Amino acid sequence: MLTVYGTPRSRTSVVLWLLREMGLQYRHVDSPVQGEKTPEHLEVNPEGTMPTIKDDDFVLTESMAVTLYLAKKYGGDLGPADLQEDAKILRWTMWAVADVDRHVVALVNASGVDEDHPFNADRYAEASAALQTPLQRFDKKLGDRVFLVGGRLTVADINVVFLLSFLLLLNYDLSHLPNVERYMASMTTRASFRSILAPTEEHIADAIPARSCQ
Repeated sequence: MLTVYGTPRSRTSVVLWLLREMGLQYRHVDSPVQGEKTPEHLEVNPEGTMPTIKDDDFVLTESMAVTLYLAKKYGGDLGPADLQEDAKILRWTMWAVADVDRHVVALVNASGVDEDHPFNADRYAEASAALQTPLQRFDKKLGDRVFLVGGRLTVADINVVFLLSFLLLLNYDLSHLPNVERYMASMTTRASFRSILAPTEEHIADAIPARSCQ
């Protein structure tokens, strides 16, 4: 059986979300973000990074690599139907990682989400400004599409929405990006998403106020 190591309050949650969408049976070994990892986790991956998966004797780390692997092997329609779809899924995943993720992380770190990351108005404004160009381009390319590739839910949507979902957790205003706002609302109300990320959403939403992205 496939085993997933890592806490849902980490990037492990994107793997768990994908697995819920796939309906694949798996075993989950929770492991804290800070502090000592479980002995089993460290035996499989001595670095203790998360997510880590073990599929038979194959061990893999890095969240986006894991989701792409699982979608291709087990995902059916969630994975690519052909080489061209594979390229499109990879394109959207790489866009989210390269153009969006670092700015979202900077925004989270400046948002006052916990005592280790107090609110920093200058850094928040800088990260928010840096996000505007990729988000505006995404809004234009998205148009009225429901899904990113093949007219159906794929791992591309899961990877992109997961990285953008932290904006919603921060009560980040997307009203000036109507296509992005609509797309995110549709995707994040899926039962599989809610079952994995709702506890984290509630934790963060209680910690910080809504802030403008303008």
